[in-house]
Amino acid sequence: MNIPKDSSKRRRSAPALLVDAGRAAEALGVSRSVFYSLDAQGAVPQALALGLGARRRRLWSVAELRAWVCAGAPARHEWEHMKARANL
Repeated sequence: MNIPKDSSKRRRSAPALLVDAGRAAEALGVSRSVFYSLDAQGAVPQALALGLGARRRRLWSVAELRAWVCAGAPARHEWEHMKARANL
């Protein structure tokens, strides 16, 4: 049996709070291209834009994607109204 000498040195990764389009697509069970198409149509929650210039990334909140799916995956404009009414 191979036991690490110092277990405190092992890194434990925390669950991601934000995911890129590929991971969001995977979580929803669609391809990345389908996810991008749904995003362009306004069918998924709005991404957060983080970073500046060439390093700017669009990421989606895992918690928001979960809540959106639980709410029946409404169109983005409906989802935004639902969030505003619930003060989310």
